Amino acid sequence: MEPLLNVETVAKLLALSPWTVRSKIREGKLRPLRVGRRVVLEQAELERFLDEARKVCGVPPKEREQ
Repeated sequence: MEPLLNVETVAKLLALSPWTVRSKIREGKLRPLRVGRRVVLEQAELERFLDEARKVCGVPPKEREQ
């Protein structure tokens, strides 16, 4: 099981504000998990979001290490 990241941690990793991360969630660009009242994201969801951003910029998706 991969670790779950809270909104504040995701914001730090992406160099964004927590408000911007919550906005991306509301827009449907990030798909969170809700555990009770907590909103968390899986590492795989963060990687999917970054891959989508790379496609928009014309950069090929990053290869995963296995």
